[in-house]
Amino acid sequence: MKNMSMFLMNWTQGLKDRFYVTLSFVVIFLCFPVVKGQELQNFIHFEKTFHPSSTIENDSLGNVLISSTQGIYKYNGYDFDFKSFSTIFGYEFINKRRVYFKKDTRNNYWLATYNGELTRMDRNGRYIHYKDSLSKGEKSFRITSVVPYEDSVWFGSAEGSLYKFDYSSSQIYRIATLPNVQNLPQIINNIAATDSNQIWISTLGGKVYGYKQNIKQLQELRMPFDDEISHSLLLVADKKGKLWIASELFGLYWYEPASQRLESFPISDTQIKLSGRTPSFYVLYCDKSGNVWAGTDGEGLIKINKDNHKITQFRHQDNNRFSLTNNTVTNISEDTHGNLWIVCKQGITHILPNYNSNIQYYTGSEDNVPSPVLCMLKTTDGSLWIGTDGKGLNRVLANGRSIQYGTKNDDYSNFKGRYIQRIVEDSNKKVWIATYKNGLFVYHPKLDKFKKVEIPGISEKSSADIRFLYRDTKNRIWATTTEGILLFDEYEKLLAHFNYGSHGLLGVISESIYETRDGTIWIGVNRGGLFKMEENNDILQNSTFTKIEYYHKTHKEDTNNYDPAYMVSDKDDNLWITSLSGTLMYLNTKDQSYKSFMNHSSFKDLTITAMLFDGDDKLWLSSRNGLHHFDVQKDSLGSYFNIDGLQGNSFTRKGAFKADNGMLYFGGDDGVSAFYPGSIKKNKLVPNLAINKIEVLNKPASDLIPDQIEKGVEYVESLNLAYDQSSFSFQFAAIGDVLKPEYHYAYRLKGFDREWITPRGERVATYTNIPPGEYSFEVKAGTQKEFGIFPQNR
Repeated sequence: MKNMSMFLMNWTQGLKDRFYVTLSFVVIFLCFPVVKGQELQNFIHFEKTFHPSSTIENDSLGNVLISSTQGIYKYNGYDFDFKSFSTIFGYEFINKRRVYFKKDTRNNYWLATYNGELTRMDRNGRYIHYKDSLSKGEKSFRITSVVPYEDSVWFGSAEGSLYKFDYSSSQIYRIATLPNVQNLPQIINNIAATDSNQIWISTLGGKVYGYKQNIKQLQELRMPFDDEISHSLLLVADKKGKLWIASELFGLYWYEPASQRLESFPISDTQIKLSGRTPSFYVLYCDKSGNVWAGTDGEGLIKINKDNHKITQFRHQDNNRFSLTNNTVTNISEDTHGNLWIVCKQGITHILPNYNSNIQYYTGSEDNVPSPVLCMLKTTDGSLWIGTDGKGLNRVLANGRSIQYGTKNDDYSNFKGRYIQRIVEDSNKKVWIATYKNGLFVYHPKLDKFKKVEIPGISEKSSADIRFLYRDTKNRIWATTTEGILLFDEYEKLLAHFNYGSHGLLGVISESIYETRDGTIWIGVNRGGLFKMEENNDILQNSTFTKIEYYHKTHKEDTNNYDPAYMVSDKDDNLWITSLSGTLMYLNTKDQSYKSFMNHSSFKDLTITAMLFDGDDKLWLSSRNGLHHFDVQKDSLGSYFNIDGLQGNSFTRKGAFKADNGMLYFGGDDGVSAFYPGSIKKNKLVPNLAINKIEVLNKPASDLIPDQIEKGVEYVESLNLAYDQSSFSFQFAAIGDVLKPEYHYAYRLKGFDREWITPRGERVATYTNIPPGEYSFEVKAGTQKEFGIFPQNR
């Protein structure tokens, strides 16, 4: 075992008794015609409200730090810790305005206020105050902008002065002062740097200045609008050296310093949905990838693509719980994992995860509101057909245009389906649609018309619920109902009808049909089991079905339903079956031996909903908690979740489709995720395991032994406790991406605990009345499947 850190603790009782404790942490995380998808716009709504000007940063351990008007919150994915500004600036500190909070390139934090406070906080929690030194010789000093760049930090003031802190001298210098306008100082609003020599300053009065460090020259950049009208300007530099300028009144511009080219960047209602003529901007931000983001007053969030300048708008949608809560975006920040933190009016915070760009996304609706998806089909004309659970049939054309059928589209009023259970394409390129409540339809592309298929010989109630469709290699269409199984040819002619209770079939309704490469038809029936078709080549209606006993319950208390819900075959033509209870099963079709994965360590907690084999014979499985990649040969499982770019974590039963080009489609509660198996990559995390709270005698350790907690609990390396301080507790957390802190823990007090202890719920180890002696407290963390070791950087 390789220790991540050492934490020494001594209890002292006179000179004889010593209590020596070493705390160590270990952690492992196991990593394992084209229709263009929509941009995944599913925001995570953060649980806590802050301030409209709140800024988000990360510390070296991965905690998220969030500023407010009264202090800084620290969030580790589980809990909040709060440090008030009065502990930083002094107990007389009173603030009702924004506090500027920025992390520089050396991982130190700068805090500045309009009251003139300016403080540097290092990673160990030590403070250096600069207010007194800066206020010398100044009538007043009010910070309005803080911008770290390379090994310097730049500050702007309400008095129009530009300041620079340089680590080489550890001093702050006044670099330049903007000229007065009408005998009044210009208030600096934003600062940006397009390179190490060129600094840009904007003002609340509508002016932009450039400052060249090498020649110490300040020069105004003339803007093409009337600067007599007072309005604020925002600045941000992108990764290509361009300066973006947003006017409160006159729109968006970009400036290229090398060519001195200044251009308007029009944002019109033909590109995005606008309620007014020109957006009013609150904030500009350039992310790590180089995309430029703009927060507006009432027009939502705007993204400008770094490569093609394509505009994407994110707005509130009444029926979309994943959209912004409101359309006024006041601040934008980015964490170390590339997740964007969006602060809206009233301090409501949203997170736009750094989604995997190789995963395509489809909402399943014409208005881009995420919909529950039951099935998908990619047809030969390049269209993607998406069947939803209650919102009709969505078709995404090859050009990206979306059509919704089965709702209120008068052009297709004869199609009534809202619950689409299955879609297949026949050899004549017609699309068959199975619906719940409305029966079976066929779409004729040449006529652009839907036709309802009349089914003789079965009740109206049964014909209304078409549960499953399948096209076999003989171009026949199989359809299942509550009375039996129907077989059509490609011209919609009924060839055969097999009722349950006849021909060897048992059960109440077939949920799945599959044909292996040898031409064998396999049928799964609820309350009936698995059946193999014995086709009569002379008279199809006389075909029979043989029941295959592929699983036996081992005890009477087992209430799981092992009847097939979905089936696929591997390269050896063996069947892989998902049961109606979500268990993964395997059937050797040669000798009919079987295997259940119910108690497999990787699957026992998963409810499998659908599955597909990729071109490398690796199995992809959707579930009620994520998407999983199973290497059958290596017996290893990798998992993907919404933070990796999926539509969500919950996927629907039977909602899977493999296109001819190898792309895999999985439907879920909030749309469709599609990807090429070789391109999907897991977002690899580098988590840290740390103690985040220590209590002695049920009080914070900082109250009883403050000199030993001076650097912060996470950085404590040793503790010395008196003999009467033998009751204590430790809270710990593995900090990776705080959006998904699903780690598992075990701990022990070596020398006291004989075995590792697994906490339930709370990540707290509590000990009382521990006798004096030498002990070592150890905690380890990892995935649900295995613990291991991961080095921690302190």
